[in-house]
Amino acid sequence: MQYRTAFRLCCSQSKQLAESWNWDASLYASSRFAPEGRVIEAADATCEELEALYGNALALLFPSFEEGFGWPILEAQACGCPVIASRRPPMTEVAGEAAIFIDPTEPRAAVMAIAAGLKGREQLRAAGFKNLERFDAEAIADLYCSFYESILGHERASAR
Repeated sequence: MQYRTAFRLCCSQSKQLAESWNWDASLYASSRFAPEGRVIEAADATCEELEALYGNALALLFPSFEEGFGWPILEAQACGCPVIASRRPPMTEVAGEAAIFIDPTEPRAAVMAIAAGLKGREQLRAAGFKNLERFDAEAIADLYCSFYESILGHERASAR
């Protein structure tokens, strides 16, 4: 797979999701926005392939209307890839202050926000690495412990 020789659009998803959504990347390939030969479809990409795709990308464009969590945001940030995401939960919570947020229903405004935001690409990369600290396994475990301890403490106090 060739990752970056010129501007390209990479469409990545699992084969199972692609089939359930009736996904066809060739629709993008035939559009005026992605001339022939400019679309890379990376279905079921390995971890190494995703790392190369994110690592060589100008940015991750994630204009989702809804998500369960938003793993691609953290994957991209872990590879130093700036994130452009919908200004909707959970994308706003996951990306924190480390993304360019857009309204996916307003493409003209999104283009302006992206153009302005990518001028600070290096700052976005650094902010992405900082944001990942919130998702450190040990820090999350500590938060769960604190939460459970607060519940147990509240129950003990109310039982008296």
